[in-house]
Amino acid sequence: MNQSRRWKMLKSKIESLVKNHDYKLIAEKLTLLHPADIAELLEDLDSKDQAAILRELDANAGGDALSELDSEDREELLEEIEPDQLTRLVRTLPADDATDILSEAPDDKKDKVLNDLSPKDSAEIKELLKYEEDSASGIMDPELLSVPEIWTVGQILEALKKLETDEPIYYVYVVDYMNRLVGFITLQDLIKEDDSRPVGSVMNKHVISVQPDTDQEEVAQLVQKYDLMAIPVIDKNGKLKGRITVDDIIDVIEQETTEDFFRLAGALRWDEDTRSMFRTAMQRLPWLIVALIGSLAGAAFQRFYSGKLGADYFTVFVPFVVVIAAMGGNIGIQSCTTVVRGLATGDINENIIEEVVKQVWIATIVGIVCALIAAIAALFISKFNPLLVSCVVGISLFCAILIAASMGALAPAICKKLGIDPTAASGPFVTVSIDIIGIAIYFTFAILSLNFIK
Repeated sequence: MNQSRRWKMLKSKIESLVKNHDYKLIAEKLTLLHPADIAELLEDLDSKDQAAILRELDANAGGDALSELDSEDREELLEEIEPDQLTRLVRTLPADDATDILSEAPDDKKDKVLNDLSPKDSAEIKELLKYEEDSASGIMDPELLSVPEIWTVGQILEALKKLETDEPIYYVYVVDYMNRLVGFITLQDLIKEDDSRPVGSVMNKHVISVQPDTDQEEVAQLVQKYDLMAIPVIDKNGKLKGRITVDDIIDVIEQETTEDFFRLAGALRWDEDTRSMFRTAMQRLPWLIVALIGSLAGAAFQRFYSGKLGADYFTVFVPFVVVIAAMGGNIGIQSCTTVVRGLATGDINENIIEEVVKQVWIATIVGIVCALIAAIAALFISKFNPLLVSCVVGISLFCAILIAASMGALAPAICKKLGIDPTAASGPFVTVSIDIIGIAIYFTFAILSLNFIK
């Protein structure tokens, strides 16, 4: 029996047990699973059933499953779960995961849990709650192994044996007498060294670190660039505050990528997750209204130019409007997406102008090819002065593509310079703007062509 079939059977069994309110048996079956699998099964259930199952689960398994739950599902669950039960689960988690959960809990429950936790754990979580959710400090774990630079390799190995933590140790961070980060050593290098050697003489002094207020997207870029398993967080004085591990970075990358895709479509991050269709509609409407207004403006432009051209000539040129608008929009989105992606990955931070010029040159080649194809097609489609219409269509399409590529590449670059998220530049607003400009270019050339007829 394959994995997919077994999973479907388990889900069916869990649903059956939920109907009978046999939460204890459900907990017994779930205990054997990975926390991520438990969370996936819980997400399909009502929040009341989720709370009942977590009540029966082992604290470690329940806490890990709670931290793996989708943020929106977790918020609903936290409304149902009792403070004492929440304390039992949170107590088993690292400070960063506990902070994520408590930041979503109602204030009264959050305060109760913080009071019930040990003074040390409570202080750590309260400190983390002060920071912005999407900053380095918002995803860092203050629990880590740091040692004085005068320690020997043997002392560190002994400390590792006595260390009580479920969190993986990738690096041992080395600090001076003022707790300032001065280096690190990997576990692999540590076990290769002689036990009597001071760690200060064998550590790597080239440390990649971040500040507490560093944006989480920038943290993810650094981890990806330098192939790190964890990255330390230091304050402005260089003192070690915590670390961010690669598992948290993976979550950040997924979150940032998802948000970028939603913004590219002119939607909000949580569109598809929300339970309310009305709320979803309200979230999508602003961008769609912008697109609607833009389309109506395009229609008004056509009405304006119909008066300039006259009804007879307008009907000659109007069939090709959709070609100009569509091609301009497509080219604009391609250029915009390329630049947005480059800015997101950090590939073009220092050479934005160079990338814009590159996109314009690409558009020039594409524009020549597309303009020739459209012009040849217009020769056969148009019944009135086909050569003239062909020239107007070809020249207009080439100009529209060139301008669309320039706008598409420049918009996110300008947003970046102004401190605005570049993905906001690629929504319907820019697309509609490109469409309107394309229409204006086309009919302007159409009006100019009347001089050749007269």
